[in-house]
Amino acid sequence: MKTAPHPNAARLFLDFLLSAEGQAAVAEGGLVPYRPDVRQDAMDSLQDMRRRLGADRVHLYRPVRVPERVREAYVARWEKAAG
Repeated sequence: MKTAPHPNAARLFLDFLLSAEGQAAVAEGGLVPYRPDVRQDAMDSLQDMRRRLGADRVHLYRPVRVPERVREAYVARWEKAAG
């Protein structure tokens, strides 16, 4: 928020996003809500999966940024294969 063009607006948005109402909007949009008190009927929430499968079987991961040169080489191979 420190580098946002409008830090106060960013704070308000973050407050909304993390609120029950904001998380309900997240769920309605097809994403998994973070809050355990917000239900999502279309798919299981993270908390539902942990309860059903066991916390030791549900793993979160953080995507790793692929270096640009690796990404460019992949795209070049893809385009060559696509003809």
